[in-house]
Amino acid sequence: MMNNQEGIRAACLSEYVLLGALGIPDHTDKMFMKYVLSHRIPFTTAIWDEWANRNLVVYHGPSPVSDAAFYIRITAYDKRFPNSR
Repeated sequence: MMNNQEGIRAACLSEYVLLGALGIPDHTDKMFMKYVLSHRIPFTTAIWDEWANRNLVVYHGPSPVSDAAFYIRITAYDKRFPNSR
């Protein structure tokens, strides 16, 4: 799965829908997806959810169970993180 770009895109599309359901505005969600698809896996990033007043930390990488499976974990934190440079 980690080398299957079509599978990764399908997983990211599901992530896009889930982030929209969590209250991320569509234009922000689209920019975030461009950012996600331009990075090499594994990586972790965060997106601010203005509606819920929370930071969503999103991990993309191999599953803890199998390196062959793609894994997306979203964790909410009730605080802002400093901007990274």
